[in-house]
Amino acid sequence: MAGVEVWIMHGTLLGWWWNAKLGAQILPWDSDTDVQVTESTMHYLANYYNMSVHHYVDPDSSEETGYLLEINPNYFNRSRSDLHNVIDARWVDTRTGLFVDITVVTRNYSHPTKGMLSCKDGHDYLVGLYGHML
Repeated sequence: MAGVEVWIMHGTLLGWWWNAKLGAQILPWDSDTDVQVTESTMHYLANYYNMSVHHYVDPDSSEETGYLLEINPNYFNRSRSDLHNVIDARWVDTRTGLFVDITVVTRNYSHPTKGMLSCKDGHDYLVGLYGHML
């Protein structure tokens, strides 16, 4: 959507890693999909696409589905103190209510380990020599 960089994370990434060889890409107990974006991407989405609906027509069935991008108004608050406010946005299927959770990853300059990225849910990621997460 809108040419933004996004990648799978959390349970979705684990499901892909552990189950892809079996033909499945979701953990049996996981009920949603999780993706992550950078802080600058979330600012862009919030400024230009918040509460917008993308209409998709399935080429096989000609059935149309709407997907609502709903951005948490507190996405910019990077505090980990509110455990009920860790999802920064959702991409919601307006027909079924199924959704994709979107979380933001940012550089964590207060972390004792240099080169650490963090998100509000308490996950930390070490950035390698070439900028990739390790």
